[in-house]
Amino acid sequence: MADGIQLVFPAQPLEQIRLGTSRVLEAVHSWHVLTDPSHHALHLPWVRACRQLPAALRQQLREHSFAVRSYIPAFLEAGIAHPDATIEEEIALIRAVPARQLVPELVLTVLEWPREADFGDPAVQELVISAAGRQPGAARLRRIFTQPEKTRDELLTVVNDYWNACFAAEFERLEPSLHQAMEGAARRLSTDGPLGLLGGLVPEVILDPARNAVLIPRSHRHEVVIIEHGGIMLVPSVYAWPHVRVTCDHPPWPLTLTYPVDPLIRPLAPPLTPEQLGSQLRAIAAGPRLEILHLTTVEPRSTQELARLTQLSQAAVSKHLQTLLAAGLLTRRREGYYVLYAADRARITAFVHALGRQLNAMLPAS
Repeated sequence: MADGIQLVFPAQPLEQIRLGTSRVLEAVHSWHVLTDPSHHALHLPWVRACRQLPAALRQQLREHSFAVRSYIPAFLEAGIAHPDATIEEEIALIRAVPARQLVPELVLTVLEWPREADFGDPAVQELVISAAGRQPGAARLRRIFTQPEKTRDELLTVVNDYWNACFAAEFERLEPSLHQAMEGAARRLSTDGPLGLLGGLVPEVILDPARNAVLIPRSHRHEVVIIEHGGIMLVPSVYAWPHVRVTCDHPPWPLTLTYPVDPLIRPLAPPLTPEQLGSQLRAIAAGPRLEILHLTTVEPRSTQELARLTQLSQAAVSKHLQTLLAAGLLTRRREGYYVLYAADRARITAFVHALGRQLNAMLPAS
């Protein structure tokens, strides 16, 4: 199995799949966009609009951005099973989460640490705090251990103020699209199954039809058999783009997959001509190039980094990169001294769809 989270769907998946959405979660995803605008180009209009927020609120958003910058705590998903809940009702559900369940999630917003650790043990707390190194991480962790409910409540206060200042009106605009996405997902699930629905998320999601599974590339390996978790909640989101987020194997939190709806509701690239499809097939018909393409779907990488990861010379990697660039499967940008290469998600999605159509046309009618 390749590195990542593999979700294995049952033979009859519809009974195991639910669809949900959340006001709090969508607001938090939009807040995440504000923490790194350059990574969320589709949402730059929202970034510009938020420059008009009161200075005090912008300061609060910055001070608490640690809670949404990289890891989003699972307790913020408490409302996804209640798509018609008000913001106040969702916040009440989050406030009802016991402190012992808050601590592991809040710790993960500061640094990676095994959830199963005994965070009630003072020795473990000191070990975690020392691992954070310099301030402000150590101070945040100390406060999380001593005042988890207060840390959560302060975070929810910022969410509520952000909602009232601007996101309530934005969610009113988004809500019809989210409900439409849920209805469309339900129809797609009934006709094409979960792989048909999630196929539009390539390369963030890699399909494995032989196992009726999908792989979300990550730096670790983890297989999740959905039927063993009592099902999965699929959560379409506008502001999650370009991320696919999975909450898995984190008792007591339910198994959820949050995915961006934008790639599913508009074409990402024009259809490929047979010549373009042939060029791209030739480009990936070599093991090293396929490995390079996979590595650049995880994050942008330099020639030097790719050479180290593939155990190839920089000259060989450079030649492979030029082939992939010529086929339109990569993009590149300069960042200081380095040139970074990234998989072109739109082109890869178009390639996968075009190849699927060609293969289906070759199969005999049943």
